[in-house]
Amino acid sequence: EDRGMPISPGGLVGDCYGGHTFWDAEQFIWPNLLMFHPGMAKDSLQYRFHRRHAAEDNAILAGKAGMKFPWESAASGQEVSPWDQAAKEVHISADVSFAFWKYWQSSGDEQWLTDVGWPVLQGVAQYFASVSVDADGDTGGKISIKDVMDVDEAADLVTNSAYTNAVAKLALHHAMKASELIGKPDAVGSNWTDILRELPVLFNEGTHLHSEYESSDDLGTGLGVIMLQYPLDVPTIWPSDREHEVRRNDLIHYASQQVGDSTMYWWAVVIAWLSLGEVAPASAVVTRLSEAAHGPFRTWVEGNVGGAGCHNFVTAAGGYLQVLWAGYAGVRLTDDALTFHAPQVPPDTSKLVLRGLAYRGSQLKVSITEGTINLVLMSSGQDAAPLLVSHSTAAAWIQLEEGKDNAFPAGGTVRVIAAKQRCEFVAGEGGSNECPGGSAPLSEAECRALPAHFAGTSLHDPFVGDNPGDPRGCFRFGAVVFYNAHPSGSPVALHTPCCKACEVSTSMEVGGEYQGSVVKK
Repeated sequence: EDRGMPISPGGLVGDCYGGHTFWDAEQFIWPNLLMFHPGMAKDSLQYRFHRRHAAEDNAILAGKAGMKFPWESAASGQEVSPWDQAAKEVHISADVSFAFWKYWQSSGDEQWLTDVGWPVLQGVAQYFASVSVDADGDTGGKISIKDVMDVDEAADLVTNSAYTNAVAKLALHHAMKASELIGKPDAVGSNWTDILRELPVLFNEGTHLHSEYESSDDLGTGLGVIMLQYPLDVPTIWPSDREHEVRRNDLIHYASQQVGDSTMYWWAVVIAWLSLGEVAPASAVVTRLSEAAHGPFRTWVEGNVGGAGCHNFVTAAGGYLQVLWAGYAGVRLTDDALTFHAPQVPPDTSKLVLRGLAYRGSQLKVSITEGTINLVLMSSGQDAAPLLVSHSTAAAWIQLEEGKDNAFPAGGTVRVIAAKQRCEFVAGEGGSNECPGGSAPLSEAECRALPAHFAGTSLHDPFVGDNPGDPRGCFRFGAVVFYNAHPSGSPVALHTPCCKACEVSTSMEVGGEYQGSVVKK
């Protein structure tokens, strides 16, 4: 727990890239942990959190503010790449910020956001605010990010890399949102809003393509441009009736420029095609991508042709797994929902099952067949909010109940949200070991907070016990509150169980998360 283990492109075998950590972790491999093993995903983020002060030192060395995470990271958190230009691949810091925000979207854990997420989100936003300012006036007074390495590493020392600028804008946007959530709106930089608005993601009105960077001939790999569609899901800047056209143009053009064989590339192309509903080109690319898994154990290699580069290339495996759940299942995380966009089965299969898909403290089993998606709540944590599900063609929300099927048409969008609950503390009968009907026991954390709700009470010292002779869970005796961790406990006269009674909100206030009625199926 809290070990803060990093993720390397070569995994735990061999010496691929010296076992160091790159953006492969946050954008290729880690998302799979987030969706199916959120505890491991949370633990992995601690690696970056524990090296935030080294990131601050890196920024100072570069003459900037905030946190600058190294392109190639090891134990110290300092730059360890032998490559002279590594320090220019600054999008890595925004990739780290992007992962931290994704963890909050998945978990909804505001205490984590306050203690762990916010320091990193703020630090990265401060860094990009300091590098985005036109300090020397040679860009005509426009907000720019100059002299960086693009995702296409053949593009060195360029200005306004599409991917770098886009993920930097998201870093600023997410930090501003986080500041509101944790009650620190004054911690936002005075120029963040202006930079967010003015920092460009270049678009060529003549060709209807996104340019890789300023003065680009648009003949590079275009991986960064395609990643604007996924995983960044960058909001479009053109009229909605041109959205499909522009995204399709980017895919056709840049995929045709990809002459190499790196397995880091094709996963994003597949997901982007599927998000546009174009199955045939996606299927062709899936075949090409899967050819990079070799040998009896189907391990991935970095270079498909001849097995060049890193062997056991976990980066490629991570991208392929995202093809299944983000591509074919259409899974996306937003600030307030887990969604499934037009889910479908992969080629030559009859069913796709996502078992243990994690969201807001609960686990789902999602089964997709031709024309149908079925969701089953497998389990929920003690403090997990109820989950509601709805389809884009229906007005009602269904509350998920453990073990029950909830089938919907695969066309359209299925949306899962964590319900708002209205709870009040209730007291049981003295001498009882149970909560009253319709109420539930309090967690240790909820019990610890009780004196703020019950005037005149305080926590017993010691607060937590393990006594079979006391009532189990949270209880009050006179003016003191206890928590008994013993699994059974015993009723005691004058000892009153403390419980909570909650109901799922059935309507939405302005600015809330959902609308419509709630139906228990």
